[in-house]
Amino acid sequence: MMALAISGLIFIICAGLFALNMMGGGDVKLIPAVALWAGSLPNAAQPTALILNFLFITALVGGLIAAFILLKNRLKTSKYYHSSDNLNVPRSKKGTNAVPYGVGIAFGGLYVAFHLASALNVKGI
Repeated sequence: MMALAISGLIFIICAGLFALNMMGGGDVKLIPAVALWAGSLPNAAQPTALILNFLFITALVGGLIAAFILLKNRLKTSKYYHSSDNLNVPRSKKGTNAVPYGVGIAFGGLYVAFHLASALNVKGI
């Protein structure tokens, strides 16, 4: 029940960020779903440990991707950046600041899946 409550709280926070146009709708649904999945480790001393690790890994990978995108955009606006790739290229509707956060969620989900599979192998199922 604790994992369900935490997942619901994460959904409410993410829905608020979506309402502020700071997060995409797919991420709003995917993060609480993986968090709920992360809380299903049987006989765990701390049932929320995987949820916290999932959120940390997701934030870390997403932050690294965001930093890379900021650096790339900074280099593109530099007077020293001359590439034929950026000539007459239309900009996307979202602009160049969109961060594909699904990659960070996927890394966090793979971490959770690995630990859940390890717990099943230890039990001999």
